[in-house]
Amino acid sequence: MAKRPVDHDAADQTPKRKKSPISETSELEKVGIHPLLRGTAKLPANFNPLKQSRKREGFVVNPYIDQKDIKYSRPKREFHLNEQGKYIERANEMRRRLEEEKREQEEQKALAAQGLTPDETTGEQYFLPVRPPAVEWWDQPLLSERRYGDELKVKYNDKDDLKNPITEYIQHPVPVMAPWEKHLPPPKPLYLTKKEIKRLRKNERQMKLKEKQDRMKLGLDPTPAPKVKLKNLMNVLTNDAIKNPTEVEMRVRREIEERRLQHEAANMERHVNKEDKAAKMARKFERDLQKGCFSAVFAVESLENNQHRYKVNINAKQLDLKGMCLNLDNGQSLIIAEGGERSVCKYKRLILHRIQWGVKCELVWEGQLVDLHFSKWTMYDFTDEDEILALLAKFRLENYWTQAKNIIHGS
Repeated sequence: MAKRPVDHDAADQTPKRKKSPISETSELEKVGIHPLLRGTAKLPANFNPLKQSRKREGFVVNPYIDQKDIKYSRPKREFHLNEQGKYIERANEMRRRLEEEKREQEEQKALAAQGLTPDETTGEQYFLPVRPPAVEWWDQPLLSERRYGDELKVKYNDKDDLKNPITEYIQHPVPVMAPWEKHLPPPKPLYLTKKEIKRLRKNERQMKLKEKQDRMKLGLDPTPAPKVKLKNLMNVLTNDAIKNPTEVEMRVRREIEERRLQHEAANMERHVNKEDKAAKMARKFERDLQKGCFSAVFAVESLENNQHRYKVNINAKQLDLKGMCLNLDNGQSLIIAEGGERSVCKYKRLILHRIQWGVKCELVWEGQLVDLHFSKWTMYDFTDEDEILALLAKFRLENYWTQAKNIIHGS
């Protein structure tokens, strides 16, 4: 194997070291040496610069830091005294808890001795009902003991104590009606006998009369003049009647006539005219209709009697019913009445009981509706059955005629 020739000239040449930049510059020479590191300072053997005494301007430790900028500040400690009985209360609370735990352990041991505790190996504790707590959570902040007893020891006896949770203020919950209570019918009034009604009226009159007499005695109302009649003329006006009987009699007759006119005027004021009466009845029917829409359908074998036709028509208008009465020549009739519950009930009694039909009359259907089908009451006379079905088809009530026909003809 050929050897590589050695260049002795190159071997003799040694690499020259480069000058470091530190040696070239004198920046580090400008930095002074710490006095403690110079060796010229004479310090004791146990000297520790970190444990120097403090001065107002700071610690004299590092000469490179201006000590005037360092300000030593220590937070001020306040002196607090514990409240009297603080630790005693804590100790008593711990004793009560220990006694409670000890008592519960004894009860558990007694139950275990009787075999009343659940067997946890079979998971029996998950099937037994949980025992109620010794003290409910809402009573815990009020009672000083952790169980109920014959004599409850209340923790707060002073009402003025700010920590007392019981105050004189009462918070009444807002009553909220259940959803089904909104649709319940109102309670029926108490019905009284005629004797009881007379007794109530008599008591009311006596109370009003007594109040009027008391006001007269106190001088609040003037005393009325004596009510003179021809019968008691001599008893009331004795001297005047003897002196001038004719003049006294004329005066008494004038007073009687004035009282009669006053009584008739008061009656006329209380009397309701036709307009007010109609408005009152309209409000009454409107309140009845607001409770719900009801309907009743009747089938009549024949409605040729004019008296029956008049009663069917006029009563429906008086009760403010909506609907129609369909009459077929020489055939059956169909009555559809819609309105409030009270009006429909009265009309039903008219059709089924009050009118003495000589023909067959039956109730086809009755019940409550979502909304009324008709806006007024009308009576129609038809000669063809197809016309009746066409009219009912507009309201989608043609099944009423079919059911009425089956009831009347029994098919």
